[in-house]
Amino acid sequence: MMENIIGLHIQGRYRLDSEKGRGGMGIIYRAYDTLLEREVAVKVLNNPRLLHEGHARLLREARSAARLNHPNIVSVYDAGVYEGNPFIVMELVEGKMLNEKPPGSLGELISIIQQLCTALAHAHAHGIFHRDLKPENVIVTLDGVVKLMDFGLARSVSSRITSEGELTGTVYYLSPEQAMGQEIDARTDLYSLGVMLYELATGQLPFMADDPVAVISQHLHSPVFSPRLKNPEIPVWLDHLILRLMSKAPGDRPSSAEEVLQTLQHVERAGKLAEPDLLPESTIPISAKRPALVGREHELEKLFELLRKALTGVGSAVFISGVAGRGKTALLDEFARQAQDIYPDLFVVQGKCNAHIGIGEPFMPFRDILNMLTGEAEPLITYGMNRTVNVLRMSEILPVTVEALLRYGPDLVDVLISGEVLINRIMAVAPDSKDWVDRLWALVNRNKAGNHEVKQTYIYNQCTNMFKAIANERPLMLLIEDLNWGDSASINLLFHLARLIPGTRILIVGTFRPEELAIEREFESSGTVERHPLTSLLNEFKRQFGDILINLDQVTRDDDIRFVNAYLDLEANRLDDSFRQALFQHTGGHALFTVELLREMKERGDLVQDQQGTWVVGPDLRWDTLPARLSGVIAERIGRLDRTLQEMLVVACVEGEEFSVQVIAGVLGVGEFTVLRALSQNLEKQHMLVQGRGERLIDGRSVSVYQFSHISFQRYLYRGLGSGERRLLHSQVAAQLEKIFQGHTEEIAVSLAQHFSEIPDPEKTIQYLILAAEGSQRKYAYKEMADHLHRALDLAEKSRDIQLKGSLAGVQTQILLAQLNSRLGRAYRGLGQITESRRHIWKALALLGESTPNSTGQLFFGVVREIAQQALNRLFPKYYALRELDEKRERIIRESAQTYSLLAELYFYANETLPAIFVILRTLNLTERVGPSPELAEAYAYTGVAAGLVPYHALAKAYLKRAEQVVQQIDHPRSFIRVAMITSLYQIGSGQWDQARARLEHATALCEQVGDWRQWGDCTVNLANTELMSGNISRSFDLFQVLVAETRRINNTLQQVWALEGLANHALRRAEPAEAVSLLSEALGLLSENADMISEIEVYGLFATAQVRMGSFIDSRMAADAAADRITQSSLMSYSLFQGFVGIAEVYLELWENAAKIPLEDSQVDDLSRKTHWAYQELDKYARIFPIGQPYFWLYQGRLAWRSGKPGKAQSAWRKSLAAAERLGMPYERGLAHYYLGSHLASEDPLRSQHLAQAVDIFAELGAAYDLGRAMVSLSA
Repeated sequence: MMENIIGLHIQGRYRLDSEKGRGGMGIIYRAYDTLLEREVAVKVLNNPRLLHEGHARLLREARSAARLNHPNIVSVYDAGVYEGNPFIVMELVEGKMLNEKPPGSLGELISIIQQLCTALAHAHAHGIFHRDLKPENVIVTLDGVVKLMDFGLARSVSSRITSEGELTGTVYYLSPEQAMGQEIDARTDLYSLGVMLYELATGQLPFMADDPVAVISQHLHSPVFSPRLKNPEIPVWLDHLILRLMSKAPGDRPSSAEEVLQTLQHVERAGKLAEPDLLPESTIPISAKRPALVGREHELEKLFELLRKALTGVGSAVFISGVAGRGKTALLDEFARQAQDIYPDLFVVQGKCNAHIGIGEPFMPFRDILNMLTGEAEPLITYGMNRTVNVLRMSEILPVTVEALLRYGPDLVDVLISGEVLINRIMAVAPDSKDWVDRLWALVNRNKAGNHEVKQTYIYNQCTNMFKAIANERPLMLLIEDLNWGDSASINLLFHLARLIPGTRILIVGTFRPEELAIEREFESSGTVERHPLTSLLNEFKRQFGDILINLDQVTRDDDIRFVNAYLDLEANRLDDSFRQALFQHTGGHALFTVELLREMKERGDLVQDQQGTWVVGPDLRWDTLPARLSGVIAERIGRLDRTLQEMLVVACVEGEEFSVQVIAGVLGVGEFTVLRALSQNLEKQHMLVQGRGERLIDGRSVSVYQFSHISFQRYLYRGLGSGERRLLHSQVAAQLEKIFQGHTEEIAVSLAQHFSEIPDPEKTIQYLILAAEGSQRKYAYKEMADHLHRALDLAEKSRDIQLKGSLAGVQTQILLAQLNSRLGRAYRGLGQITESRRHIWKALALLGESTPNSTGQLFFGVVREIAQQALNRLFPKYYALRELDEKRERIIRESAQTYSLLAELYFYANETLPAIFVILRTLNLTERVGPSPELAEAYAYTGVAAGLVPYHALAKAYLKRAEQVVQQIDHPRSFIRVAMITSLYQIGSGQWDQARARLEHATALCEQVGDWRQWGDCTVNLANTELMSGNISRSFDLFQVLVAETRRINNTLQQVWALEGLANHALRRAEPAEAVSLLSEALGLLSENADMISEIEVYGLFATAQVRMGSFIDSRMAADAAADRITQSSLMSYSLFQGFVGIAEVYLELWENAAKIPLEDSQVDDLSRKTHWAYQELDKYARIFPIGQPYFWLYQGRLAWRSGKPGKAQSAWRKSLAAAERLGMPYERGLAHYYLGSHLASEDPLRSQHLAQAVDIFAELGAAYDLGRAMVSLSA
C-alpha cells in the first residue's frame, strides 16, 4: 500500500495535493494535472485482493467509462498503474455524497432521480452498466447538479460475491440476478435505483439484516412492502414506480432508464407530483411469469360465477377436488391471479394445511391468512402471490384488519397471530399508531400472565365477525389448500363460517384430495376411529349452498385429450397426432404426469428444438424406455442431479414438505450461502423441484424457508430412505431445529415431536407433545390439545422405566401420568365433554394417591373428614398445615391441588353442592401445606362462598379475608381478579354493597389493563347487579348496556345473556314488559346454543313476570313452570338465582289471586295454590342462604297471610320486609314494602298515606314506573 504520497507526482503529471476521502477500496486525492493545468481527483486503489487480472480488467473498464461524456456523470480522464496500484483520474466535483445530504422535499427527490436516469440512459446507450449504484456513488453539487461516479468498477472492485462464493461489501442495493451471479443488463441498475429511491423516500432500506446471506435471500424471495406504509406522504404513482423498479424478475421492471425518465416527466408535466392517485399507465406493475393453465375454462367460469355473486353480497363456498397432480393448485392460482387483475378492490388471501404436521397444528391455514391480512411477507411468497399488486393490496388492508381484529377478535391475538409480531409489524409501517399498539400490548400481557381461557366457540365467533367486518370494507376471497390434511380446529372454524357467508362479500374456495377422505382418522382423544371431519363440513355446505364441488377427477377422455393438446401447444411445435395420442396413452391425461414427462423428454433429447426453435421429435425416441409412472419420472429427474444437490434434497425431505436452508447447512456441514444458492439457482430455477417461501425471523436471525414444488417429490425421496437412514437424519434434523429455534421451540413443537418419535426418543417426544398441547391450549384448540396429550400419555404408559430428561427431569413417571391426565381433563372441559373431563381428573387424582368419594355417603364422610382436617390446620398449624415437605411430596401436593381446583370449578358451575364442598375443602387442605399461591387464594375464596351456603357467615367472612391476604402476599393481578369475582358472589348475596363495589371496580380496572375481557364480563355483570340492588339505577343501566355491546363484540354468549337479563329487569321496572320480552327472547335464543341452568332459571323467571304484566297468563305460567322445573334440578349455589326465585313466586301468586279472571278450572286453581306455596318455601330456602332474599320472603309471606284472611300477620310480615330492606340497603324492595303496607291499610288510617307517599318517592327516584303507577293509584284512592 502506498503511504505518505502527498506531493508525489504520478506519472510525472498528477500532483497529489491533499487527501479528499477514503473507503474500503482506496483513497481519493485532490490533485493537479500539471499538463493541462486543471484540478482533478485521483483515486488510488489499494485492495490487496485485487490480483493482476483484476488490475487489467479495471483499467479496461475505466477506459470504457472514459468514453462517457455527460453532465451527470463524473468524467474519467485517465487510468493506469503506479508502483503496482491502479489509479483513476477523474473530474473534481465539489459537493456532498447523496447519503450525506438526502433530498429535503419530493421535488428535490424527483430532480435527483431524473438526473440519475439521464446519466444511466446515456451510459446504457454506450453498453456500459454501473453495477454498483448506491447513494455513496452519487455526488450532489452545491447548485443541485447530480454527478454519478465509479462506473464500471463494481464488478472488478467491489464485487459482492467472490469466485469462492464468499460475501464481501454491501449487499443492500444488490439485484437478484447479481446475487446469483447471472448475466446482467441495464435493468440491474434500475433495481438498484429502485432500492435507492425506496431509501430516499422512506428513510429506510427495504431489506435489512445483520447477516449478508439473509439480505441476499430477501432480495431473492421477500416481497417489497409498499413505501407508503412507511411514509404515507409518498404519492401512489411514486409508490408503484418504486415497487416496479424492485421487481424480482428483470422482465417485470421498466425496460430502460429512459422509460423511468419519461414517467417522471409525464407526472411533472401534469403538475401533479404529489397527486396521490395519478398513476401513468407505464408504471402499472405487470405480473410475474407463471405457468399457463390449460383445459380448465369451464371450471374457471364456474369459480368466477360464484365470485361475481359474492361481490354483490351473496357469499358462498366452493371446493375443488382431485387426486394428487390433477391440477388443483394450478387452477386455484390462475383463478386468484385473474380475479385480482379483474377486480382491483378484491382481497385474496390464502392458507394451506400441511401433510406433515397440519392435523396437529391448530388453525394452521387461518394463521397464514391472518398473517397475510396484516402484511406478513411469507404467505405471499408461499402461494406465489408476491406480485407488486398483491403487496400493495395487502398493505392497504392492514389498517382494516388490525381495527377489525381489536374490535371483533381480541382473543385471536396469540391464537391466530402473534401479538408481539403484529406490534413490530405495525411499528415498522405505522409508528404513530399508539392506540393500536397499546391495545395489543394489553392483550399480549394478558396472554403472558396465563389463566385466560375462553370457549373455542368464542374463537370461531370472533374470527367470523372479524372476516365479516373486513369484507364490509373490501370483498374477501379465502383460499384454503389441502383441507384433507386440515386440523379439527380449522375445519370447525370453516363450518362456523358457513352460517354467515351468505350475507357477506366473502367467497371461500378450498381444495382437497378425495382419496384422503376415504381414509378414516384414528383420533387419540377418543381412542376410536372416526370419519374424516371434512366429510361433515362438505355435507353442511352442500345443504346450504347446493352444488359446491368442482371435481377434477370427473373429466371425460375428450377433456384429458384437450388438456394434453393445449399444454403441448403452449410452445411452437411440429408434434403430430400420433405423438399426441401416444403421450395421452402414456400419461392418461394426468396433469402432473404429463408436465413432468414432457420435461423429462426434453432433458433426455426425446424432444429437441430445430433451428427455428420449434419442438420436434428427436431421432432416438422410444416410448418403451420412458417411465410408465409418475414415480419413475421423479426418479429419473432426481437421479440426474449431482450428488450434492441430491444430498440436500434428502435432508430436506426428512424435515418435511417445508424445510430450511439453515437445517440443511447444519446437517451437511456446508455454508448457508452455498445451500441458498443451490436451492435458488439450481433446484428452484433450473430443475423446478423446490420453491422459496421467504424468511422467518427468530430472535432477529433470518431462517430461509423453502418447500417442495409438489409433495410427490418429498414423498418419493422419503420413501427411498432405509429405516436406519431415516432415524439418523431425523436425529440430525431435530438437533438443528432445536439449535435454530432455541427459546422458541413451541413454534415447531409438533414437528419436533414427530422427528423424535421417528428416532425414537420417547422422552423428547413426550416433552414436545406436552409443549404442543400447551400451544394448542393457548389457541383454545382443545381437540388438538387432547390428541397431543393422548399421544404423550400412551408413550409415558409404555415407557414407565424411562429416565426423564430435559424439561421433564426430576418428574417421576407416576406424577407425569397424573399431569397428563389432569391436562386431559382441562382439554375435555374445553371441548364440553364433562364426563370425559371428570374421568381423567379422577384418574389423575388416583395416580397422585388421592381417593375421590363416589357415593353420597362417601361424600358426606369425606366432607366431615376435610372439615376436621381444616380444624386441625387452624388449631395446630405447625403440625399439620405448615409441616415441612420433601421435594417429591410437595410436587405431588401441588399437582393434586391444581387438579382438585379444576374439579371444584366443574362441580361449582354444575350446581353439585356436596361434591363441590368436598373438593373445595380438599383443595384448601392441600394448598395450605405448600404455602401462598393462586390456588390457595382461590381455595380460601371458594371455601368462604361454600361456608356462606351452609350458611355460616362468620366463617365465610374469615376465609374470604384469608383469600384477600394471600392475594396481597403473592401480588398476582389475575389472582386478585379471580378472588374479587368469587368473593363478590358472597358479598352481593349478603348485601355488602360497598365491599363488593370496591373490589369489583378494582378488578374490572385490572381486567382492562391485562386485556382479560372474559373476567371483565364476569366482574362487570356482578358490579351492575350490585348497583341495581343498591339503588344506583342509572349506573347499573349503563353498565348493562356496555356489557351487551362488549359481549356482542367478542361473542361471549353467556355474558350476553346476563346483560340482557339485567336490561330486561330495568325494562320491567320502567313498565315496559314488551321490551323485556324482546330482550329475554333474545337471551333464550342464545341459551339454546350455550345451556346454563342458573341463567335459564333467571331468564324464565323474568320472562314469566313480563308475560303476566302483559296479561299473557298462559305464556306466563309456562315460563314459570320452566323455571320451577329447573329449580328442582339445581342447588342453591349462587345469589344470581335471585330473579328466578322471586319471579316464579310473584307469578304463581298473581295467577292464583286472579284465577277468577283468567278463568281457571278448580283443579288448575288447586295446582296454582300448591305451586305458590312451593315457590314460597323455595324462596324461604334462598333467603336463609342469601340475605338479599329476605325482603321478598317476608313480602310474599305477607301476601299469603292476607289471602288467608290474616291481616295482622300480613302487616307484621310486611314490616319485617321493610326492616330487612332498610338493613340491607335495598331501596326498591323498601318501596315495595311501603307499598304493600300502605295499600292494605284502611283509607282512614294515617299510616296508609305515609307508607304510600314514601313508596311514591322511592319509585319516582328509582324510575320504577310500573310500581310508581300502582302506588299513585293507591294513594289517590
